[in-house]
Amino acid sequence: VGVLSGSAATKPALSYLDAFLAAAQDAYQPDFNPSGTVVLAVAENKLSHEHFLQLVRARGADEPPPESMGYDDMRGLPRLRDALAATLARTFMLGAAEAGAPPLAEELTVSSGAGAVIENVVFATCAPGDSVLIPAPYYPAFNNDLTVRVGAKPWPVKASAYNPAGAYVPTVRDLDEAAAAATAAGAPPRMLLLTHPHNPLGVVWPADAYAGIVKWGLKRGLHVVSDEVYALSIFDDAAQSEFVSAAELACREDVRACGDVDNLLHVIWAFSKDFSGSGLRVGCLWSRNAALNRSMHNLGYFCAVSNYVQNVLAAALEDAEGIDAYLVQNRRR
Repeated sequence: VGVLSGSAATKPALSYLDAFLAAAQDAYQPDFNPSGTVVLAVAENKLSHEHFLQLVRARGADEPPPESMGYDDMRGLPRLRDALAATLARTFMLGAAEAGAPPLAEELTVSSGAGAVIENVVFATCAPGDSVLIPAPYYPAFNNDLTVRVGAKPWPVKASAYNPAGAYVPTVRDLDEAAAAATAAGAPPRMLLLTHPHNPLGVVWPADAYAGIVKWGLKRGLHVVSDEVYALSIFDDAAQSEFVSAAELACREDVRACGDVDNLLHVIWAFSKDFSGSGLRVGCLWSRNAALNRSMHNLGYFCAVSNYVQNVLAAALEDAEGIDAYLVQNRRR
C-alpha cells in the first residue's frame, strides 16, 4: 500500500541537496554568523543579482502586457525567442553568426530551466536503457535528469592519465572504450552530453580538442548535446580565446563532414548562471532538428515558463546596450 510506480522520484534530485539546504540555513556572515558555513556545492552568482534586477526593473517589470494572462506557444513566446536569438548571436554564438548561420528564433525552445531542457531532449532521443556518455567528472544532477523518468543510463567517460590537450580531456580511445563498455553492458550509447565551459572543473577545453570530441560523436551517429550555461561567465582572457560554441562548430566544414550536424548537434543555455537567475527557471535549447523541436512543443506543455516571466526577460534582453554593460560588469566581478 502506498508504493509508487515512479519510486525513483522519491529520491532527492541532488545527492547533496539536504546538506545544501541545511548549510544555507547556517550561512557564513562575518558580523552575525562568523562560524557559519560557506557553501561551495552550488553555483549561484549572487554578486550580480541586483545589477540584473535593476535592468529588469528599468524595462518595466511591473507592467506586464495583457497577453501574459493567456495561453501561448509552449516552445516559448515569439518575443522572447526573438530576443534570445539576437542575444546569443551577439555573444557566445557570434562565431556562428559571422559564419552566416546565426541562431534563429524558430530553432530555439524555452523551458523551465536547463534541467528540464536536458530531460526533455533525452526523453525525445533515448529509450529506457540507452546510455548517455558523459566525460567525467560531471555535474551530479545529470544522474537525476537522465534516469528519474526517462530511464537512460549515465555512462562516465574517464580520460586518460595523460593527454597533451589537458587533463580530463577524453581522447578518441577513451571515448571508444567507454562506448564499447556501455554496449557490452547492454546500454547502447545514444547521446554524448558535454558541458562547456566544464562543470565542475571550471575549465575551457582547447577549441580543437572540443571539436574532436564533437566530431567523434557525430561520426558515431550520436546526439551531441553541448551544455553551455557558463558560456558568458568566462573570466580568464586566455580561456575566453579558446572557447567555441557547438553552434559555431556546426558551421565548420570539417565538422559537417563527420555526420548529420543539423539533426544531431544541440546546445543548451539558461539564465541561471550568466544572468544570476537560477530562481527564474528559464533555459533554452538551440537545435535545427525539426522533429526534436516538434517534440519539444509537446513536452513544453509540462514545463512551460510563465508568460509574465518570459515578457519580463524579453524586455530586458531587448535592451542590448544594458545587457552588454551587465556582461562586462559581471565578468569583472
